Amino acid sequence: MKNKYLIKRTCLQMVGGLFMLSVLCGCENGFLDAKPNKAILVPTALGHYQALLDNARDVMNSTPYLGEVSADDFYMAENTFESYVEEDQNAHVWADRIYPERSISDWDLPYKQIFYANVVLEGLKEYSINQDTENLKGSALFYRGWALFHIAQLFGPPYNPENAASKKGVPVRVSADVTLPSQIGSLQDTYERIRSDLEEAIPLLPLEQPVPTRPSKAAGYALMARLSLVMQEYGKAKQYADSTLALQNELIDYNTVDPAKAMPFPDLYLNAGRNPEVIFLSVLVPNLYLGSSPNTLVDTTLYRSYADADLRKLLFINSNKQFRGSYMGQRFYQFSGLAVDEMVLTRAEANVRTGNTAAALNDLNNLLLKRWQEGKYEPLSINDPQDLLERILTERRKELVGRGIRWGDLKRLNQEVRFEKVLRRNVNGKEYTLPPHDSRYALPFPDSEGALQE
Repeated sequence: MKNKYLIKRTCLQMVGGLFMLSVLCGCENGFLDAKPNKAILVPTALGHYQALLDNARDVMNSTPYLGEVSADDFYMAENTFESYVEEDQNAHVWADRIYPERSISDWDLPYKQIFYANVVLEGLKEYSINQDTENLKGSALFYRGWALFHIAQLFGPPYNPENAASKKGVPVRVSADVTLPSQIGSLQDTYERIRSDLEEAIPLLPLEQPVPTRPSKAAGYALMARLSLVMQEYGKAKQYADSTLALQNELIDYNTVDPAKAMPFPDLYLNAGRNPEVIFLSVLVPNLYLGSSPNTLVDTTLYRSYADADLRKLLFINSNKQFRGSYMGQRFYQFSGLAVDEMVLTRAEANVRTGNTAAALNDLNNLLLKRWQEGKYEPLSINDPQDLLERILTERRKELVGRGIRWGDLKRLNQEVRFEKVLRRNVNGKEYTLPPHDSRYALPFPDSEGALQE
């Protein structure tokens, strides 16, 4: 499909930190051909709205990456700190100011996605309701929820149901009219908007999509499961993980994956193979830190946590201690979407937290059986719920490494005393620390958005 996902390309003009459609450059059938005066153009057909949402590689199917830089799964090799871009350096040591004076991809990109989604949602009001419009509306709502979720994970404080109503959230945009001022409500308001969008999207999404860059019903359920886990609504997390796995549940047997390849998993962009675990395809914003630098290495403690018979140690990490386990099958593009293994682990955690230890243990054993060398895995038998929860969380970190999930997990798990963790760095002889509950767990808004942060 070189590339089925990249159906159209769009261009954006930034206006005061928000985005306006300036020229829509059609790659097929003269779609909204660029005008010489570069006037603002408005989509005029359902195919145009689908094309906006299909701008996968450039806009809609990317997620922020600085959470990986700030978290504890990777570190910069000794004496290489200055080789990274400024925002990577700052995020790595949890500086009070992250960004240089230029475009801020981790902030800009999700708001582009929200703008595109709002354009589609407002445009669809002119059409009668049918299967095509319902599908588009569901997709646009999913993308808006997807984008806002990632903004909240990176730029919002940790969600705690006891105080979320008193914490400041992140800017929420529900209109494509960029002249309207941005408003910031509480953190609870932010999460309720995400929930509302997804609850409305799920009934409209189709059971199947022709390509995994388009959200399906399973993707809607999976994102709701992820959201519910962050919100510590474990019964709902279990319910939505169940719904996801009822639609898509195949796990790869890692014994069938070739470790001799530099990137063991199929290259999804080049369609070299199918990955049955991928529910929704997204990638971390292309970056030097995790995408291409030979100096970004897997945390030593994490590396040592894999048993020798655990195939993830072999398939995820090369001999130089670099991560190579992306489900994108590429070094530059790191998978950050939704997948079956995440849902299995989400359901396992939700089950043990809601008192169903047997079901949690069953999920964990079923996953690990597919991850260890054939004939070497002995099923776990853990009766104590607290011990089992600790094991599930350990396996969650080992399984979901490099997917942009760890930063959010640290934020939610630090709210439980037994899982609190102090992060430490040693860079050029200077030690940096990030204690639990530190305000730096919410990355600062860009300088250009300073008025919003006051």
